[in-house]
Amino acid sequence: MSHVFISYSKKNRDYARKLADDLLVRGFNVWIDDHIDYGDSWERVIFKAIDDCAAFLVIMTPEAYESDWVLRECQYAERRKKPQYPILLSGEVFPRYGPTQYVDAANGNLPPDLFYDELDDDVPRLKEQSGQEVSAASQSTLIVSNPSSPTTAPETLAPMGMDQRGAFKPPRPTSAQSFLRRRGWLIGAVAVVTAAAALMIALNSPTNDQTLSTPTERVMPTATIAAATTNATAVSEILTDSQISFVSDRDGNFDIFIMNTDGSGVEPLVVNDDFDGDPTWSANGSELAFASYRDQNWEIYKMDADSETVQRLTNNSERDDYPSWSPDGTELIFTSAREGNLEIFKMDSNGEQFTNVSQNESEDYSPVWSPNGELIAFTSSRDGNEEIYVMNADGSDQHNLSQNEADDLFSRWSPDNTQLVFTSYRDDNGEIYIMDVEGGSLRNLSHNDADDSYPAWSPDGEWIAFASNRDGAGNMEIYVMDTNGENVRRLTDNPDEDIYPAWRP
Repeated sequence: MSHVFISYSKKNRDYARKLADDLLVRGFNVWIDDHIDYGDSWERVIFKAIDDCAAFLVIMTPEAYESDWVLRECQYAERRKKPQYPILLSGEVFPRYGPTQYVDAANGNLPPDLFYDELDDDVPRLKEQSGQEVSAASQSTLIVSNPSSPTTAPETLAPMGMDQRGAFKPPRPTSAQSFLRRRGWLIGAVAVVTAAAALMIALNSPTNDQTLSTPTERVMPTATIAAATTNATAVSEILTDSQISFVSDRDGNFDIFIMNTDGSGVEPLVVNDDFDGDPTWSANGSELAFASYRDQNWEIYKMDADSETVQRLTNNSERDDYPSWSPDGTELIFTSAREGNLEIFKMDSNGEQFTNVSQNESEDYSPVWSPNGELIAFTSSRDGNEEIYVMNADGSDQHNLSQNEADDLFSRWSPDNTQLVFTSYRDDNGEIYIMDVEGGSLRNLSHNDADDSYPAWSPDGEWIAFASNRDGAGNMEIYVMDTNGENVRRLTDNPDEDIYPAWRP
């Protein structure tokens, strides 16, 4: 279903909601990142939403001009050749839109009827698609997805203009999408996020003086966490030589941090003015591969853990992310859009000899190599929703393991190669599930009404780290639990987003 994408600064959120509300009443579908869905990579979700939009609206203000995220969204929409409709709320017209007609929305006025008639040429209204009048309550759809969103992403960077994303689910990606999940990662984020499908919410018919309504908030449990941590020291006692890296925006930008397995000793590991995410350790723990937007495109990098020397491995105009090491450390698999859609590629550890492993027209992403090097698990949308697939390391024998109508994604191998842990939305929220490599013995480990995502197995196979917003504060934190879903312990305690844990061997 075609939609209108609205790009704006968080400081202009009220007007963006007002505009979205008016579009909905007039029969348009709208995508606006105005609600957090922490399971996905939100940056990817955002870029996917731009990929799928029929028209791109940008609200021009001085704050939006100074927003790095608005600039990126504008640039990405331009690259994708999306029809752009600039709306001047305050300040000056963006230089990039100098020769373009724009709507003057001074004093917070909504666009005139003529604007919607012109927009209708690119985005047919629902009443025209169905041949009958439709009300905002019954037909118009608001697609919201937000990872602390670009609305809380760095607003102070130089003008420019997530892919998410993305999200990090991550915003959950739509079946086509996937940083978002397609992400550009999410950067992790934020949603962390975050992923699967963009959340679609039917709004009640609004009146002219109403602002855009938002989804009903789920009540998160807040009083049961302490009781769940009955084995508070078990993780640190068993894994004293291990550490956990994770992605966080606690310093105002999504970077990679590292901590002890009891949550102590948090330190920055990979820090950059732009976004870094998708951390993955080599089997011996000496190198960290990750995705970064530092060159204004998602690329794969690796860092020597001792010298902290960083090497860029990919150099492609399209997105490259979600790296995973081969057990012997000589190769990496990763997600790339270099052939038009998301595919699983393989390269050597120096960034050479690229091979498309998945070879499928659908979206394949988030690959992870089995510890014995024989298999690759990944997420695919080839069945119309996100599913967990497995294939041989050479790309042969690709088959669906999860077999469910809901979205299943972000899988990780057990150290003994016999099980996969993954995020599933079959219970309407993000839960951590486990299954054997044949797709059987399926179990829900997390059993929580909140969103749990990004599971990661400990090197000894006894623990699973994951991200969750179960503490009721609305942000994602890093938790651990044993492989039976018990002895849950919260490791991080920060008001910002902490996601994408990865154990260091």
